[in-house]
Amino acid sequence: MLAFMKSIQGDIWRGTRAVEAFLTAQEADDEESLNRDGKNCEENESNIMKNFPKTFIKD
Repeated sequence: MLAFMKSIQGDIWRGTRAVEAFLTAQEADDEESLNRDGKNCEENESNIMKNFPKTFIKD
């Protein structure tokens, strides 16, 4: 019975480590995505500011 309980405890520990690794990777992916979105937003704002005056100029 003790060996079985130690085996279960090891399985739980490995499962916990796997979940922690997954969550860490997910957090890194989320942070990278937010950084990418922020950069895209800044680029869009820059393009708007460059082209905004042109919208009111008649050719």
